[in-house]
Amino acid sequence: MGYVVSSPLVIAADDSGRQHYFYDGMPLPASITQDELDRLAADGMITEVADVEPPEEVPADGAPKGNASRDEWAAYAKSQGAPDEETKDGGLSQTELRAKYGK
Repeated sequence: MGYVVSSPLVIAADDSGRQHYFYDGMPLPASITQDELDRLAADGMITEVADVEPPEEVPADGAPKGNASRDEWAAYAKSQGAPDEETKDGGLSQTELRAKYGK
């Protein structure tokens, strides 16, 4: 049992108080506090699903994992100030977005 983001962007605090960015379709890690899960669920920003195992941790910089989809990298790049030409369909590839905006 776990939670998946069901809105374009969610900002949630982990158990150490650090805030992380999550994008539509991403599973939330086990380190997100129950208070955050309750708040996000009440606002309709996440959905509880039975067939998703939550990841144990989040990348330290909030960037998607290297093998994340192009859409996840595009959303992250946009949150980092990438222009629409790079993030829209037909823009930079997943590999190019990762190279340019990954840390």
